[in-house]
Amino acid sequence: MRWTTRAIVAFRSLFRRPRIERELDAELQFHLEQQIAENVAAGMSAAAARAAALRSLGSIAHVKEECRDSLGLRFLDELWQDLRYTGRTLIKAPTFALTAIVTLALGIGANTAIFSVVDGALLHPIPFPNPDRLVAVYGTSTYGDRNGISYPNVLDWQRQNQTFEDLAAWRLDTFTLTGRGRAEHLVGVMVSANLFSALQVHAMVGRTFRPDEDRRGVAPQAMIGEGLWVRRFGRDPQIIGQPLTLNGRVYTVIGVVPSILRLDRAGGSSFANDVFLPIGIYDDPLFLMRGSGGNTRVLARLKPGISLAQAQADMNVVAKNLANAFPESNRSVGVNVMMLEDDASAICAACSGRYSARSVSSC
Repeated sequence: MRWTTRAIVAFRSLFRRPRIERELDAELQFHLEQQIAENVAAGMSAAAARAAALRSLGSIAHVKEECRDSLGLRFLDELWQDLRYTGRTLIKAPTFALTAIVTLALGIGANTAIFSVVDGALLHPIPFPNPDRLVAVYGTSTYGDRNGISYPNVLDWQRQNQTFEDLAAWRLDTFTLTGRGRAEHLVGVMVSANLFSALQVHAMVGRTFRPDEDRRGVAPQAMIGEGLWVRRFGRDPQIIGQPLTLNGRVYTVIGVVPSILRLDRAGGSSFANDVFLPIGIYDDPLFLMRGSGGNTRVLARLKPGISLAQAQADMNVVAKNLANAFPESNRSVGVNVMMLEDDASAICAACSGRYSARSVSSC
């Protein structure tokens, strides 16, 4: 009997044990009496017939134990005895019990964290073309080496770098969708128009942003995520060109972003992105201040043949130029360039205590 089948039989027997025990006793008694009757019919005395029947069947206790074992009852008895013994041992030695529990907890936690990294870095690699050329670009300061960067600095990084095909900015934001049935709270992303070319992601329906739409003063355009498109609009292709009211402002839908693109924490994500808006239309005064910090993140695609070290050296020059041009805001602002895959793996390891195992595309 396979162990899975045996486990199922034992589990079922657990809830019918009294009945099974009674039926087992009755069955054995029936066979014993049948054998005695046959022996008496063959000319034996009652005593001799009973003795012969017992010899034929063997030990009643042994036969009963074999039957109980086939039904899984002995397995349950042994398991219960082991659990009782373990419980008594732990109660008698509380220090040992606490040590065992902590050790198990640490072991499970460590294995979960390791699996999170392996799952993200190896089992679910970054789902974009040529991922070995994708990098995360952070600002550095006395506060750390993975800081957000101000949008004016991002624009200068785009203009002055010599090593990236595309350098794109993005930042998370939240929006309330109204005017189309019930209101809904959405997770959105403000993105540079070139983010999609940097990741080599194309719209499922419609198109992505043009550079001239990524600035203030133009008619606001929006792209929606595949999840929102399915959830609220039933995959309607006629959504292109329709108005979308977000936080009371009306946008025109120009495209649908496939769910493969999920942004949060520089490459991983704990949730889907519902809407995408041009980051250049953002007019918050704090957003437009130069310096380190802020919630704006940067990712870029290296030019063919450019190494990570070359990109870092190039951005060091850019950072030095900006420090000279804007000493008050950029004196201590440096740049940290790292492979996007390495960055996402580190993020997964750091977040494993808050989230279950996740991948780079779903961190």
